[in-house]
Amino acid sequence: MRWILSLLIPTFYYQQIDDYIQGVPFDTTPGVVDSAVEIVSSGNGDMTPLRFSNIDAKIYGIDADYGYRFSSDWRAEGVVSIVRGARRDIDDNLYRISPDKLSLSLVYDRSAWSAKAETVFVRSQNRISSTNSEAQTAGYGLLSFYSTWRVSPKVAISAGLENALDKRYENHLAGYNRVSNSDVALGARMPEVGRNLHLRIHVSSI
Repeated sequence: MRWILSLLIPTFYYQQIDDYIQGVPFDTTPGVVDSAVEIVSSGNGDMTPLRFSNIDAKIYGIDADYGYRFSSDWRAEGVVSIVRGARRDIDDNLYRISPDKLSLSLVYDRSAWSAKAETVFVRSQNRISSTNSEAQTAGYGLLSFYSTWRVSPKVAISAGLENALDKRYENHLAGYNRVSNSDVALGARMPEVGRNLHLRIHVSSI
């Protein structure tokens, strides 16, 4: 069986940014509740409130799409994403920068129907903003399955089983829980959705 490299498109980028808008500590004594704003914020579970400010920053990384076609029906494809963000005014990372991510899918595609098995691997994120009291997140891997049946040129039915292994994980870009007496600890990141099954019907009038 002959393997054919069908796609390899890397994109490198570097951007130096002046006046990048980011949350910074409300005052010069973060963690010390000594103002009305911090008192209210502390009552809501956040002892280090932020305010928006303009900072100097840089963002750089690589995005790459890749794929192999094994035959007319079978192919593998995926995406690699690596991004770094840092402040230029002080020695610190930018807040809420996506961790490294790799996806790999095995696709079977016919004219009437297609099926895909997809794996996504996300690296732990320890390049965090210390001035924003940002917490690290663990890495994780997900397995999902998708299928589409093209009933006619105007009607298609698709189904998917996402996070098939019901992995509990946290997205580094997710928000934090501000509600006490809940299943998620106060101040902890909100967990992502567990195993999810969906069915959709697509109808086109064109």
